[in-house]
Amino acid sequence: MYNRCAALQLNVSALLARKGQAKGASDFEALAQHYMVLSEANERETDKKRGLKSKDTMKTVHRNVGVVSEVYSQRLKDNFSKRGEYIVGDAQLESELAECNLPDDFKKRAMGN
Repeated sequence: MYNRCAALQLNVSALLARKGQAKGASDFEALAQHYMVLSEANERETDKKRGLKSKDTMKTVHRNVGVVSEVYSQRLKDNFSKRGEYIVGDAQLESELAECNLPDDFKKRAMGN
């Protein structure tokens, strides 16, 4: 779940950067980094529960986020070619973006609190 949010935030950051909105792009990139740190901590905890020693956890997170990011990137391109909008009008992306823009609330839901 954290990887998904990180990937989505990175794609939004890239869109904003291409539109010359440096501050917004920076904010979304920072949020993506936050989710990647949460993902790394989650991976380490999972490994610990399985009795595995964590190695190169952030490398694994980057690889996983990259895979998901490609899926989002393609969806955004498809949306733009169909509707002239990257996110607006795509109910699933709109919902995911709203969910991922509140990391503290997202973390509470993810942890079952």
